[in-house]
Amino acid sequence: MVSLVVALSTRVQSNMAIIRGGVSRGLTSKQIQGLITETGQKTIRRTDLLKGIRYAKGVQDTGPYLRSVRRDLRPNPARLPTSIAPMTRAYRFEVRIDDTNPLTGARESNYVTVRTDNLLTPEELEAEAERLWNEGQSRREDRYKMVFGTAIMETGAKRG
Repeated sequence: MVSLVVALSTRVQSNMAIIRGGVSRGLTSKQIQGLITETGQKTIRRTDLLKGIRYAKGVQDTGPYLRSVRRDLRPNPARLPTSIAPMTRAYRFEVRIDDTNPLTGARESNYVTVRTDNLLTPEELEAEAERLWNEGQSRREDRYKMVFGTAIMETGAKRG
């Protein structure tokens, strides 16, 4: 089996944020290509771009699955896409944290990446995301404590 790290070109890997954003908004490959060229970059070969889009769709498709896993069960690793980036741990999950800014009272969403060698339940992943969020609070430029709300698993990947 060919790893996606090798299969995706460096240009696709460097533009993955744009590609994922385009896929989540339902844009066509031509529209995504347009977004990439608007940033002043050269175009990506169509076959390479389509590989990147297929990968991004796989990542987007894991969100609903991960949110539907019972809180006391572990997700099926076969349903997780293989990461395109090198990973130091076996699994990586992005958890969205919805919280309240105590200065403005506004609701905010932030993302925490949880890396682990053991597959965890959604409850354990969300608790770990909250721990990481609170641990990293002192490194933020904002010197106030955010009011933690909820944690929701958005995406996941496994090492290739």
